[in-house]
Amino acid sequence: MRAKAIARLGFGYEQVAAINPAIVYTNCYGYGRRGPGRDLPAYDDTIQAECGLPAVQEQLTGEANFVGTIMADKVAGLTALYATTMALFHRERTGERTTDEWLALFRELEIPAAPLQTPGALFDDPHLNAVGFFETLNTPDGSVRFPGVPTWFSRTAGRVAGPAPRLGANTAEVLEELGLGFDAEAVHGSA
Repeated sequence: MRAKAIARLGFGYEQVAAINPAIVYTNCYGYGRRGPGRDLPAYDDTIQAECGLPAVQEQLTGEANFVGTIMADKVAGLTALYATTMALFHRERTGERTTDEWLALFRELEIPAAPLQTPGALFDDPHLNAVGFFETLNTPDGSVRFPGVPTWFSRTAGRVAGPAPRLGANTAEVLEELGLGFDAEAVHGSA
């Protein structure tokens, strides 16, 4: 929602900050807050077009198309995320409200929010462990813990059968299956 529309609803920064001066207020501006395009609506397609992405796609594929994902929206979301995170970090450092308090408030209001995790911390995530997200597989190099099968069926439970074979371990079988034969001496040399 554009800043002017938010302000008309009574949720502009000035109105919100009057209620809570410590608020971290994030607003995404498709064309910035200054300049002649500042009030234009921005959508992923318009930003991709303005950035020349269809021209880049034409160089790659021969056709001027949009990138096959909502690229600009994702970049805008990540930019808003890091800006908000930095503001929260600043406030935390200066003794203002903590991230945990914000997360609790957002959850109470049913606003989608989550803490920033590191990949290593995911293995200790209570929710992921409660739903059996990770599987442990014994391999010749030791135990490996990784995301398991992402679907769940009531009658045909999925599972990971085992580690992938080592490079070359199944060469003979694959060549035989393809009808190409396998000459161990030609592959490995004579002993």
